[in-house]
Amino acid sequence: MFCTNCGSKLPDDVKFCTQCGAPVTKVIPRSELEKQQAEQADEPVQPAEEPAAGTEAAPAVGAAPANQAAPAEQAVPTASAAQAAPIESAAPVAPAGQAASADFVAPAAQADAALVEDAATPDEDAAAPNDELTTVLPPAPDPDEAERAAAAADAAAAEDALWSELPEDEPTTLLGQGPAPAASGDAAGPLQVSWRQPPQQATPTQTASAETPGPQPATAPGAEPRKKKPVALIAGIAVLVLAAVVALCVFVVPRFLDAAGPTVTYGQTDPVQCSVVTRIRPRDAEGNELTSYVVSLVERTADRQDRTSADDGIADAVAQIRVTGNNGFTMEDFGDEIADGDYYLVIEPSDSSDDSSSDQRIPIHYEHDNPDADSEVVVTPPAPESDEPASDGENQDGEDAQDEAEFTEEQLAYAHYYLKCQELIDAYGPAGTTNLYDGQMTAMTGLALAKLIDFDDDGLNELLVSYNAVQIGTDAASADEVYPVEVWDYQDGELVQVYEGNAPYTNGGAYFLDLYEYNDLPVICAVWYDMQVDNASLVDEYTGYFSQVSETLDAIAVRDSFFNYDTGENSVTYTLDGESATEEEWNDFEDDLDHTTHYDLALFNNAVEAESTDDDECETLYGEDLRAATEDTFAELQEGAGDALDAVDAATGDDSYDYEIVEEDVTYTSSQGEGMEWEATSTWCYPQFTLADGSTTPALDSLNAQLKESFDQDVANAQSWTFESGEVQVQVHRDTVTYHEGTIVCVRSDRSGFTGGAHGTESVTGTFYDLDTGQQVGIETATGVSLDELKSAAVSAVLDYVAAQPNGTLSTDEESLNTLIDEERFYADEKGIVVALWPYEIGSYADGVQLVYVYAFDDDSIVGTNAGSFEWGN
Repeated sequence: MFCTNCGSKLPDDVKFCTQCGAPVTKVIPRSELEKQQAEQADEPVQPAEEPAAGTEAAPAVGAAPANQAAPAEQAVPTASAAQAAPIESAAPVAPAGQAASADFVAPAAQADAALVEDAATPDEDAAAPNDELTTVLPPAPDPDEAERAAAAADAAAAEDALWSELPEDEPTTLLGQGPAPAASGDAAGPLQVSWRQPPQQATPTQTASAETPGPQPATAPGAEPRKKKPVALIAGIAVLVLAAVVALCVFVVPRFLDAAGPTVTYGQTDPVQCSVVTRIRPRDAEGNELTSYVVSLVERTADRQDRTSADDGIADAVAQIRVTGNNGFTMEDFGDEIADGDYYLVIEPSDSSDDSSSDQRIPIHYEHDNPDADSEVVVTPPAPESDEPASDGENQDGEDAQDEAEFTEEQLAYAHYYLKCQELIDAYGPAGTTNLYDGQMTAMTGLALAKLIDFDDDGLNELLVSYNAVQIGTDAASADEVYPVEVWDYQDGELVQVYEGNAPYTNGGAYFLDLYEYNDLPVICAVWYDMQVDNASLVDEYTGYFSQVSETLDAIAVRDSFFNYDTGENSVTYTLDGESATEEEWNDFEDDLDHTTHYDLALFNNAVEAESTDDDECETLYGEDLRAATEDTFAELQEGAGDALDAVDAATGDDSYDYEIVEEDVTYTSSQGEGMEWEATSTWCYPQFTLADGSTTPALDSLNAQLKESFDQDVANAQSWTFESGEVQVQVHRDTVTYHEGTIVCVRSDRSGFTGGAHGTESVTGTFYDLDTGQQVGIETATGVSLDELKSAAVSAVLDYVAAQPNGTLSTDEESLNTLIDEERFYADEKGIVVALWPYEIGSYADGVQLVYVYAFDDDSIVGTNAGSFEWGN
């Protein structure tokens, strides 16, 4: 015997389960029941009590009519078809003559035959025993149907054994019990039926007196009342379990298995396809999902949609969101107004102390319903470069070097040239023209000239460029720096500058550049001047011809014309290939030169026609023609570089930061007392820093705000100043970036203060900043040179500088210099470190600010020489 509640095997005589304590229901197997019925059929039939009026006795199970033996499993109906009750289920009965006990509770679903109406006639020979409920078994037309009925009965028996409790709210008839006491009247009592059976017409054993209720149905000892099946509860639990399984499959399992979408890296060049529902999940270098960050959507310019370098001229962010949590974000989070197009996603973690890349951006191509977009994208920092030595032809740059190896030398050279042009465009603007002096002059602006020329005749072109660095007429002292001229060469996998000079200019203010050919090599003609510091009347004018006979363009011929404007004295010397030469040899050299190209960078319009007829064999480019030629070169570089452009850009993009110098004309009123006022205007400036893609970080925002605030305060000071205030009026405020290496920049500050006297007081200072943090850093941190070393070098360099001045107006000594020089006096430029000495410190006010190189990054010959002059901004 087994427990129907927990399934434990039990002894036959227990009433409760020894494992779970549930009441035990004894289920009699069908075979044993049939055996008991067969034995019962052989016993003599006891006379039945007289049935109540209107009822008939049904033959007992297993009893046959007189003089006829019935089959053991088949009972013969005696009622008419009209009187037979419908059969719904069969139920087993207790053996005849055996009272029901606690060991036997017969569920209705286990019965072999249904209860039917008592249709037995009074004159039948056999009657059911008084202590059993009389049943009539339905006929079995064939053995197969009998087997199916038996199988159904077994299934019902098993189900009823599991549901051993009866509902409390329904009447129950227990089979095998004795008949109810006879009614005191003819009326029948209320009928009680099993909850598994349909109501039937009462039999004598089921009838009780209407006035005197019969005894209530007895429950087997140890059994509990049955309860209804908790169908609603089971259904609810099933729904909850199903929902939990769905949630587990959708949300937990993919995350557990890391079943995310494709992974992209910050700074990659290939755009990521995105739609409005693409979910982007940024991660840090350890693979953990970011939980707090700011995302800027930055538009890429139309002409550079396939680029991601610092040279792309990217516009400002069109939208920005702050994200918290680890569920990422979608393009839908930026709002409904985002147009289809090409963008950058710039992701900046809120925790600036992490080690994530400061260049956290990815290019994307967005379409609202992009069919090529993934549903989810994971963004991670690029893998760190290996510290192990490279092998198999790879260098420390790893993949970048391997990528570059796939391209030709010309492709790589053109890629480097293209990026150099883009750098100049970012700094000075694209090629253009402007009209000066009421339209009398046409001058080139921006990247004025770009030309591919093979200067060394090795089959690989070099790049010649010139750009408008200073607006014509704004600073006469810098006239020779209006159009710098440079030549760049691709040597041993690197971009190398092989020539640096300036475009010559005439006394009238026209700028030009001439190219020649000598011994089948291109030659640049340059003109420059050297004025004596102590006497501006003494001038050396040099004319030089430069050719790339080695790795750089060197002077192959120089003419030095000296002129003394006071006395009219003049002299000319010649040098050819480093050796002194005669005028005749010089003339022969110039006769051998072939004039190939003339570029007019700034020319008075009335001189155009005269120049065009000067030399018919020389190509002359001017104005719009020169601008178009420069743009053609730029396009040629892009086409010639091809896919190498991306590889070179990725390998050489060392600067993650950019900056812009903001200039503003400031007008103010100065005074030297009552009735001695005047108005002045000067150009002030200050820098603003950004990431390479044009976006900013909180550190940059803080630094930019600091620089802007200083500017605004000085503007307010200059414009509100009065002579009576006794305060210092700021008349010059120029903050410029003179040094930029990686994340370190140097801001040089030129100031002039005025108190109402004969003149103001000028000063130059330097400040170094780390753009990663936006904080000021010391010069040793910035340059790697200790402050003590710089002070010692500065004293020696300044003493040498003073001693070299021919007029003898400057003077100082070691002790004075040690007192004057402190850290703020140093600033750096691309050549080295400079110390600034202010008026009256080593000379008179007329001598002005003295800027002296004290440390060289490359060329030690600059130490102890002049590094420039004070910037007035007018």
